[in-house]
Order: sequence, then structure tokens, then C-alpha cells
Amino acid sequence: MDLTEIINALMPFILGIVMLVIIWSMISKMIGNVGKRPTYGMIPTSVGDRLKKYILKASKSNPHNVKELYLKRTEYSSGGRIGVVKGVLPTKYCTRFIFKNRRMGWMKLMYCPTDMHTSLHSNQVQIDAIGLDNAGGFYYPIPHHHNTSEKIFKIFRDALNIDLKRMQIVDMMQLEQEQIYSSIAGSTATDEVISGAPEDMVLERVPEGDAD
Repeated sequence: MDLTEIINALMPFILGIVMLVIIWSMISKMIGNVGKRPTYGMIPTSVGDRLKKYILKASKSNPHNVKELYLKRTEYSSGGRIGVVKGVLPTKYCTRFIFKNRRMGWMKLMYCPTDMHTSLHSNQVQIDAIGLDNAGGFYYPIPHHHNTSEKIFKIFRDALNIDLKRMQIVDMMQLEQEQIYSSIAGSTATDEVISGAPEDMVLERVPEGDAD
């Protein structure tokens, strides 16, 4: 029996072993995920993604009817559908829209001045703009008139700064004291404080005559 005949004879066994390994790995993953809470949405890997997820979670607590975003058709642009709305967070001057261009696309965050879009009580919201611009991964509408561009960008910038500062403050408040101390004094100093016995810490007594 030559080498080719041996390989042909062993091939079914090799394929069977490979299939068993694949099936076993799938079963192991299913068993390992039993009892775990499922995770939905995107996994934030940057500040922008974290901000999008913060706003998306906040929007879930606020009921809204908006399902789709459209650009209004004007003499400057043909208009059309922007995407499917996943979340809306309204404020007095600027509305945050979380939307997708495609079903399998990435989440996008748009800051739109309230006077540039139609009512949020309808299923479809139209934005009175030529198009959308992108600055650092965040979107905002392009106005029809050039002399209002600076005003629109300022509204977008101020709203974004407020959201980023609020997120930073909340994140810092959630940090443990050990993490804060480690970032200041280093991990070795934290270990020394934790491992130190109470009797090693001596309090200096103030002499009675110097109490005043």
C-alpha cells in the first residue's frame, strides 16, 4: 500500500476528528454562556463610542416616536433619507440623535439645533439642512446660509463639551478610592498602605501646652 492509499484511508477519520473538535468547542461556548446576562449594542472602545452608548442608554428612558431621519428637500439639495433612529435625547437648544445609515452599520451621533428639525412627535423627522458634516466622529447639520454656519457649529460644540464633561465627572465619581490613590502615588504605595498593620501607624500626640 503506497502513501496515497494510506492518506485516502485515513482521511475520513481525520475529518471526523476535526468535526468533533468543532462541535465540542461550540458546545463548550454554549455551556460557558449559560447563566450570563446577554450584552446588547456596541462595545465602547473610545471616548466617542462611550459617549454614544451613554446617550443611547439615556434615550431609552425617554419615550419618543421618531423612527427615521430625513433631509428636507430644498432648492439647494435633493434631500432624502438619512437613516433609522435608535435613540433621541432632546434638550432646549440641541437634540441628540443616535442613528444608523444601514441595518448592519455603525451607530452615529448627531447634534442638531432644535430649530433645524421638525417635531419629535412624528415618526419621521426632517432636518432643514443641505447635508451633514462630521467633526471628530460626531455629526451636525450644514445650514443653507453660510453666515449661520458659525452659529450652528457653536451650538454643536457647546453641547458636545457639556456631554463630555458630564461623562468625565460621572466616570471619576465611580472610580474606587484605591484606583485614585494608585494613579497619584503608584501601585507600590497602595500595596504598602493595604499591607501595613494598624499598630504600625503611630499618631503624633500634640502636647497639652501647644494645643492652643
